[in-house]
This record gives sequence, C-alpha cells and structure tokens, in this order.
Amino acid sequence: MSERNGARRHPLEFLSAAAILAACAGCPQYRDASVPNEIARAVAPDGDAAYLLYVPSTYDREHTWPLVILCHGTKPWDTPLRQMKDWVKFAEERGCALIVLMNKWDLVDTEERREELAYEVEKSLGFVSYAPLIRLSALTGAKVGRVFQAIDKSYAAYTRQITTSALNRLLTEMREFGHTVSKGGQTLRLHYVTQTRTEPPGFTFFANKPRLVDDSFERYIENRMREAFDLEGTPIRLRFRPKD
Repeated sequence: MSERNGARRHPLEFLSAAAILAACAGCPQYRDASVPNEIARAVAPDGDAAYLLYVPSTYDREHTWPLVILCHGTKPWDTPLRQMKDWVKFAEERGCALIVLMNKWDLVDTEERREELAYEVEKSLGFVSYAPLIRLSALTGAKVGRVFQAIDKSYAAYTRQITTSALNRLLTEMREFGHTVSKGGQTLRLHYVTQTRTEPPGFTFFANKPRLVDDSFERYIENRMREAFDLEGTPIRLRFRPKD
C-alpha cells in the first residue's frame, strides 16, 4: 500500500472506481492516447478478448495493491475462465488481496446457466478460493454496495496482526484434535507458531520434522487459520522450520 504525506491511504480511495468499472468493463472504449486516463483498454495475450484495466495514478509497482477482477456473467462476450485465470495467478504470485466480481447477473435467467457459471468460477479460482465472489448488476445496482464492503474486509485481513498467544491457542486445539502427518515411522509435531509478516499475513511454524509437511496438511492448516482469524480475501504464507 502506498502512503502520501505520511498517512496510509485507505483502499477505498484508490478502488472507488470499481462501480464505474462494473458499468463499462467488457465494452471496448477507444481513447486518445495523448490524454491521461487511468482506465486503459488492453487485449488478452491470445488477442481474442479485450478488457478495460483501471490503474490508479498513484500506483507503485514496489507496493502490493488489492486487485478487483470484474468479468461478465454472460456469454458469448467472455467467460470467467478466460478473464480470471491470468489475473488470479498474478494476484497469488504477488500476494495481492483479491476480490472477484461477476457483472450482468440480472441477465442470467436460468438455473442451468447459473450452475454452469458457478462451475466455471470454481475452476477459474482454483487455489485462490479465499477470494470473495460477488454476483452483481451494474444496471440495476444489485449488490454493488457489497463491492466496497468486500474491499474493506479483504484489506483488513490483508493487514491483520494476530497475537502469538492467539495463534498458539489454535495450534493447541489442532494438536488436541489429532490431525498430523506420519511417514516412515516418523510423526510431525508442531511446537510453536508466530506471525512473521503482514501484507499478506505470513506465519512460521516450528516443528520437529518440517520436511513431513505435505500439501494436504498445509491446506488443512491454512483452512483452520482462515476460519479462526477471518482471513477472507487475502493470501497467507506459511513456513515450517525445525525447532532449535
């Protein structure tokens, strides 16, 4: 996040164009390149789909900014998979807070189509299922207000600091539940956890055999932490180190 005059800027300040984007995204708009404009027209890498990209004038690539992805909720113009796949990958790699919007939901008038879209969205989001998904209509205004609530909540999670005592209470609960990893006669034991960063939140677990941690167990830890500390809308980073 950027700062101006020593004051941290609230995410709503530089994402307040979300409602405007909801009204025009996906509708090609040409502009005079000599006129400064924060909304630019871009073309997908395959050259088959155009979209509008809002980049605030205060954007600094050295900072990580929340990302709001807006896609059509109808065909044949776009599909969630085409619009979201690359942006979702970008957000995860850069550690961005993420919100996904589906516009024109008022035009989705059959249950079959809703189910089809739900499947496409689930497939598109994949490993970033933590991102809130809002189905809205810029035309009717339905659920547009939820966009700003989601941005606010995601940013709060993105910057959240959790006390060491609260983290280790959760760790104690997980140990008592008995879910762990065993391999080759060895059993993983998590001894201690502490938060080591924010934006996005990062946590380091100290264990007897950290090499035993597999993807399934790491997802279990992540899901428990998201549930316990309301970390919707932000990636989190987990590290496992040997106990000294």
